[in-house]
Amino acid sequence: MHINHKSRLIPLVLLALAGTYGCGDDDGGSDTDMMDSGTDDTGTDDTDDTGTDDTDDTGTDDTDDTGTDDTVTDDTDTDDGGDEDSGAPTDDAGAEPEDAGADDAGMDDSDAGPDSGMGDVDGGGIEAIALCAGMSGTALEECGGYIVNTVAHCGGCHAEDLSGQEVRGSFAPNLTNDATGLADWTDDEIKEAFLNGVRPDGEALGPAMPYRFLHNMAGADADAIVAYLRTVPGIDNPFPGLQNPDGGAPLPRPEVDAPAPPFDVANLPATSLDPSDSDYAAAMRGQYIVGYMGVCIDCHTPRENNQMDLANLLTGGRGFGPPPNPPTSSNLTPHADGLAGWTAQMVRTALIEGTDDEGLPLCAPMPAGPDGALADLSEADALAIGQYLTTIPPKANPSGQPYPQCPLPDAGP
Repeated sequence: MHINHKSRLIPLVLLALAGTYGCGDDDGGSDTDMMDSGTDDTGTDDTDDTGTDDTDDTGTDDTDDTGTDDTVTDDTDTDDGGDEDSGAPTDDAGAEPEDAGADDAGMDDSDAGPDSGMGDVDGGGIEAIALCAGMSGTALEECGGYIVNTVAHCGGCHAEDLSGQEVRGSFAPNLTNDATGLADWTDDEIKEAFLNGVRPDGEALGPAMPYRFLHNMAGADADAIVAYLRTVPGIDNPFPGLQNPDGGAPLPRPEVDAPAPPFDVANLPATSLDPSDSDYAAAMRGQYIVGYMGVCIDCHTPRENNQMDLANLLTGGRGFGPPPNPPTSSNLTPHADGLAGWTAQMVRTALIEGTDDEGLPLCAPMPAGPDGALADLSEADALAIGQYLTTIPPKANPSGQPYPQCPLPDAGP
């Protein structure tokens, strides 16, 4: 596949329009609202969010608001594939996936993933497969940073320092420990926002925030996200209001009637590997990253009437940007118009090195390669994603249309 005739967007995170990770409206419009970070005391509406669910293109599921090992074995927990330089969990973190339950992580099972449906993995279920299972203290904070900055790439919408920024005519709010951010929120309030789409004042977050996917994550990972966010230095950056298309005073964030229902992970394609296969645990971990963290499943699934086409998950075809010919997410199933012939190692190379099966760069806005957030994935996690995507049922993109061409880089004079 060549960069000039197919868009290989193989993302994870939360999501990437020119470098961000968010899946927004297909038409490129803003999709407010991300995790609201404003506070009533400061006068920031805070939430406004930016809308990144929308990554739509861009990659960022938008969070609402908010050395390779060629082989992967059952032992694919974060410890094995960690990379200290990247912030990925390492052996020193002491993760013990099989022993870690939601209670150990300090979170009630009902807070995250009660309906997650993850199959039994070595007897431990979803908590055993959590990226931050069994961790505490500094190790938990660092693992949360790995999720926020790499797997979900929250900084794609909320700015690399997480202080918030304007995104496609909207505003991704401040997630730092400042009064204009999350300083006055409790841990439970933060989790209620990114897991269930509800602010401290009871108002619903907008669809841009991928809380409907994050809802299914393991309790240990939700706790890790909060633990990390508590370490982020505070930066004063209140919500300035949304751009007014008429040029007048900034607009408040739109009100949302109710949070969107959680994504039902029972719809996720299952790996064809038998539980006795040495790569089965890796594939299940890959499914967790792809489908429970939100980004891949959101951006790489087509829409019908602005709703996910549940019958065609991960088959691509979602545009990232305005018409007439935006980059389009690719088919991540092993179909002839997707990843047929790819190995887990090739998927790892695409994610970390940013090149496709022919050695050519992936199209923007995929945040892969040396300068993208996904370059910091641990080897084990990148390979686990590959094990999952290459072993699910092949399915054609329902549009039957070729992907739009990616703009060719300027070759110079």
